[in-house]
Amino acid sequence: MSTKRMDPDQRPVTLLTGASGLLGGRLASLLASGGLTVVAARHHAPAPRALPSVPLDLMSQPSLTAALDRVRPQTVLHCAAQADPDRCQRELALAQALNVDASARLARDCHRRGLRLVALSTDLVFPGDRPHWRETDAPCPLLVYAQTKLEGERAVLNEAPEAAVARVALVYGRGFGPRGT
Repeated sequence: MSTKRMDPDQRPVTLLTGASGLLGGRLASLLASGGLTVVAARHHAPAPRALPSVPLDLMSQPSLTAALDRVRPQTVLHCAAQADPDRCQRELALAQALNVDASARLARDCHRRGLRLVALSTDLVFPGDRPHWRETDAPCPLLVYAQTKLEGERAVLNEAPEAAVARVALVYGRGFGPRGT
């Protein structure tokens, strides 16, 4: 793992994947308004206008390498996912490619570069038959979306044991982009 020396006048940079999405775009805006230097990584749709952005196709290793080389972040916040449960059910290969394989690729690159990685997952890895779950409870995902997110968690921690995975509960409210909550 490499160690980076930062110029004392330079603020740490966070690369946020999925910045054109509902959660990622809102989170990028909130973090930037709180004083963090955030670079929004986006695929097709635009990221929040006030933020610097970089194109990123997580399913392409050259695109991932180029984005990391260009931004040179100290931290990566991984919000990108195929999060539409119905689409995941219909397109299992796409859900697997983005939620598992791309997450593993990102974690591997972060680990090699010595970058801090926080990957967002979902509390849907639990069956939802009771109100409170602990980190130590055994997951039992019922949906393809949740299954691929659990596999993605495991892939991230396998490739980058020092990474953190945060299981987010139901996301609702004012998000980013055209998709409703």
